[in-house]
Amino acid sequence: MKNFTLLFITIFLLVGCSSKDANENWFDSKEEAIKHGLKMEGVQDTNVLEEINIDGEAFLVFFNAASEDYVNLGIANIAYENKKYSWFRSKAFTKVNTSKNENAIEISWKVESKSGKKYTAYAGTLITDDAMKIQTEEGFITPIINKKLGIYYYLN
Repeated sequence: MKNFTLLFITIFLLVGCSSKDANENWFDSKEEAIKHGLKMEGVQDTNVLEEINIDGEAFLVFFNAASEDYVNLGIANIAYENKKYSWFRSKAFTKVNTSKNENAIEISWKVESKSGKKYTAYAGTLITDDAMKIQTEEGFITPIINKKLGIYYYLN
């Protein structure tokens, strides 16, 4: 009985550990992976804000909801392995304040690529349309500004 229980636990762990890879969808083109990822997220391609390329990694910045007070911002890695592409998102949506009635809020969070590289995302309320700089781990930089949504963002 003890051997049977050990065998059962071993099989359970092997199946559980391999199920993550089984749920990934790999595509022949980056466009197919993006289309599939946006469908999984429940957003349209018009919700894509930017594609950012860093260190050979491609990221897509997009949103799934926006109002006068906030934008739900998402960042997904478009992974490339073995001549295939896959949508990978390591963090949930981040709510960015857009209300001009409150103090400007700047947030940052960690983002990880499928290959395990770690990056920092920055976002905040756009208070002025003038050129702006934000402080990052690399120093002061000019972020990407989206006037329509009233936010800025940057990934490094």
